[in-house]
Order: sequence, then C-alpha cells, then structure tokens
Amino acid sequence: MQYADSIDANAIAVTPAFWIDSRRASFSSTATLSQFSGGGWSAQGAGSGSLYTSRVGSFSGEIEGSAGGSTRNDASRTGQLLASARAHLSTDTRGIWLGAGFGGTWDGVEWRNVRQGEAAAWMQVSNASAFLSATPVVVDDSIRYTDAQLTGALNLPRVDLGASAGFRTGSRLPTLGGSAKSWGSVSITGWIASRIALVASGGTYPVDLTQGFPGGRFASLSIRFGSRRFTPSHESARTTLPLNAFALRTVNNGVREIRIRNASANKVEIMGDFTEWAPVALESDGTGWWSIRLAIKRGIHEMNVRFNGRNWTVPEGLQRKSDEFGGAVGVLVVEM
Repeated sequence: MQYADSIDANAIAVTPAFWIDSRRASFSSTATLSQFSGGGWSAQGAGSGSLYTSRVGSFSGEIEGSAGGSTRNDASRTGQLLASARAHLSTDTRGIWLGAGFGGTWDGVEWRNVRQGEAAAWMQVSNASAFLSATPVVVDDSIRYTDAQLTGALNLPRVDLGASAGFRTGSRLPTLGGSAKSWGSVSITGWIASRIALVASGGTYPVDLTQGFPGGRFASLSIRFGSRRFTPSHESARTTLPLNAFALRTVNNGVREIRIRNASANKVEIMGDFTEWAPVALESDGTGWWSIRLAIKRGIHEMNVRFNGRNWTVPEGLQRKSDEFGGAVGVLVVEM
C-alpha cells in the first residue's frame, strides 16, 4: 500500500466475513486485521443489516443500518454510524433505487453529523453485471462532495473479474494526501476449488472525508477460503435482486428454461403440473443461478419451488394462489 501517495507500507492481513440472507432481511459483516512490516498494526470492521418490504409489482422498500470503526497501534480510533432508507424499482435483470441516510462519524476526538443521498442503477446480462451510483455527502455542513462510481463484474465458471472507477466533485481535504479526484481498481479471482480461490487486485482509493482516512494506492495477492462460493457483482446486489429471483424464457419448440437465483442454496427443486407434480432438480451455474429446461405448453400453469429440501414455497415474482390442500402455489403464465 501507499498511503497519501507518499508513505509506502507492506502488510499481511486477515479478513473474515460473515453474511446471512432471507427474503425479508439480510446482514453482512467484515473485519480486517493487518500486521505491517514496520511493526505497527491496524484493525477495522463494519457491519450492516437491512429489512425489506414485500414487493408490489416492481416496487419494494428497504431500511438499512450500518456501523463501522477502526483502531491502530498508535491508539488512534475512528467510528461511523448510518441509517438509510431506499425505494427500489426493479425486475429480475435491472433496477434503480433512490435513498437517503443520516448518522455520525467520529475521528477519535469528536462526533460530526453526516447526511447523504443515493441514486443508483444496475443491470445484469447473463453472468455480467454493471452498477452505477451517485452519492452526495454533507459532513457538518462544512464538507460537501459527491462520489460517482461505476462497477462491473463478469462471473465465469472458474474466474471472476471485477473493475470499478470513481470520480469526486466538491470539497476535498488535501492535507490528508491522496487528493486525486478519480480512482479505480481491478480484481481477478481464480477458483482453484469450490471453496478456495486466489485473488489478485490493485488500484487506487479516495480520501475518506467522513473519517479522515488518506487516499492512496494498493496491490494485493491473497487466498480466500469460504463456506461457499460468494461473488457479489456489486456491493448492493443483495438489496436489489430478490433472494430467489425467478425467470422464464422460451428456448425452442415448446422447450422453456426456468432460472431461479439463490446463492445460498445447495439444492433447488421445482414441481408443477408440467412435471406431474414430481420434484425435479435444477443445475447450478456456479454464480447463484439454478436452471432447468422442460417441455412446457403455452397457457396457465401452477408450480412451487423448494431450497435445500425444505418447505415448498411460491417462487418470487409469481402470483400466489391458494390450493385445495390449504397451501399455496405460484401461477406461471406461458404466453408464447
């Protein structure tokens, strides 16, 4: 790493992460402990949790709370708390959202008020995704700036590619160093096993004006161990794409492909009138999507899905209908 574009440092870092997702809530956390070659150390961590409303058509709402902080061997500390609300308008492959948040940041001496807005758009085409955001921030009515960022990802069977670029307008703190208005990074993740990957990344990062961190440059090589493969296309993918997003497309001659997204599942099955109500298993493509091709006639059908052998449920996005057994099924309309 090169802090403030002038101070070079080498370090060994350990970064554990934990996340959990459900249809109405999610939580994620990460921490990093770094030991520097010069003898110093630093520790930082962050966590966030969200609650989601039911989808009404393409609309859904979200409330999120987040917290983070850091400490170093020289006894310096920082902290940050933020609460946000977002309104999402999305389909299975694209969406937009608007949001606003407020909270506080601590530089080790005093707390300062923080207010921020959010405007973002995302889209996914097969295994590729893109995310564009603009975030205006006000700190204590004295620092005002807007960060615009574009992120892209390509998830292949054995390799994940990612890149991001950002630009800042407004107030800056040149005394912190690293005062460039733009930044960018790239990363390559190679999966050498289903739960082990090698990760190479490098780039630049901006000054953190809310907590007073300097900007700089970095290059890293690491090994990742995971309970499962987890490669989000962008930071907020989990908030914009439903846990079990459902998609249907016609392949040819009455053959349809059903695709269901659930990155946490080890097994996905469906059953419906087109399978004679016999469970059939879907195949994973390694990116969180599961699919199967079946002969399904044009018309109105009934179906359900289950994950990891648990209860049968209505797929996300399908109309819900009560059945004669007191349960519910999803209504699948095949138009062509």
